[in-house]
Amino acid sequence: MAWSLKAAALLILLLSALYVRVIVESHRSFARGEEALGNADAGGAVGHFETSASWTAPFNPMTGKAHERLWQIGRKAELDGDMDLALAAYRAERSSIMAARSFIVPDGQRLAEVDRRISALMARSPSAQGFKGKSLDGLRRLHIEALTASPRPGTAWLIVLLSGFFLWTGAVAYFLLAGLGPALTIVRSPCLRSLVAFLAGLALWIAGMVLA
Repeated sequence: MAWSLKAAALLILLLSALYVRVIVESHRSFARGEEALGNADAGGAVGHFETSASWTAPFNPMTGKAHERLWQIGRKAELDGDMDLALAAYRAERSSIMAARSFIVPDGQRLAEVDRRISALMARSPSAQGFKGKSLDGLRRLHIEALTASPRPGTAWLIVLLSGFFLWTGAVAYFLLAGLGPALTIVRSPCLRSLVAFLAGLALWIAGMVLA
């Protein structure tokens, strides 16, 4: 029982460290985006705000703020007639929302608004001239259908991803608690078991990240 409590405490510590890292990096990227905006570099700000929003974690306040900044940049660019910048901002916002999807797509209402803006801009772009006989409304519908057809990640692969994550983090906790003896000497059997579990968990996690 004591070993289980220690393992749980260590696992919580590891996950807490990861969570803090996500929050810190999200704040840092958001600050860089604000600095770029202050220097009238809206294009550079888009990249920083997308990075900030992509550092997804529960209760991360910077995700919503970064999405709002990207929306503001997109709308202002539209009013200024800079369609390329507007598309870049909306696509960055969409990308960060879709990157956080799992069993559900977070912030679905905002995603729908972004999809509408992207489809409207794409319908008016020079590349749309290749669709002979299509009205502006028809082109908008064509693009919105393409955007909303983006598949959600498979449930099975999400389970694989999460299982791999907990397996390799648990393996690290097991190694620290059982694989190290007095004076930090290596205990062979637990060390080998933790190594096998770590490699298996890492492989599952990578497979889930790629295929989910």
